[in-house]
Amino acid sequence: MISGLLNRPRRKSKSAPKGSFRPTLEALEARNCPSPVITSFSAHPTNTPGSRQVELKGTVSDTMVQSDTVTFSGVATGSVQCDSGGNFDYFTGASGLGTVTAVASGHTYSPMMGNTSSASVNALITSAAPTITSFDVIQAGGGCWTFKGTVSDEAPYGIVVQFGGAWQVAGLSATCDLQGNFSATFYLPSLTSGSITAQCQDIWSLLSNTVTDPIV
Repeated sequence: MISGLLNRPRRKSKSAPKGSFRPTLEALEARNCPSPVITSFSAHPTNTPGSRQVELKGTVSDTMVQSDTVTFSGVATGSVQCDSGGNFDYFTGASGLGTVTAVASGHTYSPMMGNTSSASVNALITSAAPTITSFDVIQAGGGCWTFKGTVSDEAPYGIVVQFGGAWQVAGLSATCDLQGNFSATFYLPSLTSGSITAQCQDIWSLLSNTVTDPIV
């Protein structure tokens, strides 16, 4: 009996053959979780009176888009989380006109993988310079003069128009209303000849044209 047991053929091992590869959880996750991609991105001033507020908006494509965060740098900074459709919409202040860079970061739920990031995408904040479209110097009587006109701009409210030309008006100014109109009356009894100039700049420090009206 003992010799029969010794001569019984051994069962072959069912272990995996040498050199076989078993993918780890992290490897499978990396294969199934590609990096996010920012498919659209724009940056525009909101033209809020007296404010350099801008709107940063766009769309991110990803497998787990709702967990993605978009971070901004450049002339406007901050971060915002995407909604369930991959959209983001963020309002913030800008230091000036220029480039804003956006990068989307996605979470993989893996301590080994950490977060994945998209390629950076740029958008340009631009604005048109203001334009003084009309300017009149009117003698009001009794030594008074009225300077009035209109400024065209995306956000004209609060723009200050500076007057120059004749020495009597040095340092004088007027402020635009919501429609871009300005009007100011000054007591200038010695102002009898010459020309008056007007120029302004908007919230982004862009200079307007210079207009001139002769005193008649």
